[in-house]
Amino acid sequence: SFLKIIIFIAQSTYPRTEQMAPLRIAHGVSGQWHVSAVHPPEMAVTRVSKYQAGLLSGETAFDIRSLAEGGLSLPMLRPETAMILELNCIEGA
Repeated sequence: SFLKIIIFIAQSTYPRTEQMAPLRIAHGVSGQWHVSAVHPPEMAVTRVSKYQAGLLSGETAFDIRSLAEGGLSLPMLRPETAMILELNCIEGA
């Protein structure tokens, strides 16, 4: 079973929407997970909600099935920037 997932997210030169679409990834993994690290630590985001800040700081755990179903709501990155998310399993992998 998986214990860590690495996700690379990049923003194009010209964002076409105000908000980024929920992050959805098809998979067969289960359990409770959290964001264990964000690279670079100082994210180039336009706005961050309280929920998104908790999620990206690792304070908010989530069921990994949400990546395949509804998706995770992440902040919009500034044009031509990127971030790497490290997700770690807390329980139930």
